[in-house]
Amino acid sequence: MLVIVSVTIKRATRISGRSTWENVMTRKLTTLMVPLACALAVAASAPAFAEGDCKPGKTGKIAFMLKHQKAFRYLNADVPFFVKTAEAGGYQVLVQSADHDAAKQVAQAENVITQGVDAIIIQPVDFNVAASIAEKANEAGIPIAS
Repeated sequence: MLVIVSVTIKRATRISGRSTWENVMTRKLTTLMVPLACALAVAASAPAFAEGDCKPGKTGKIAFMLKHQKAFRYLNADVPFFVKTAEAGGYQVLVQSADHDAAKQVAQAENVITQGVDAIIIQPVDFNVAASIAEKANEAGIPIAS
């Protein structure tokens, strides 16, 4: 979008007979204003936050399935933050690690589905396998997110 606007203005200023300085300033101003206008339009169309108390409505279980847990980030940031946040909302978290093994992840998914979890959050080892896991979760009426 920026390229089209800049090119259009550049062509128009050649015809208008303005000085080079005016052409440069017009292009710079347009290059700055178009993204700003787009950002303001997006911000203005964002939905408002829900009002009222944000209290947990029920308790349940969430499966948090990772392809591995060997990275520093998973052990020290992602998993602890997710568990803390979910438990604050009244949910028990079942953390699963497939250790980069697609068959193991399928077995884990089947296990949590039979346990009747309320939701599955998955980092798939293999996207083809993830599709079959998603089908099984959908058949059981369990929402799944990746």
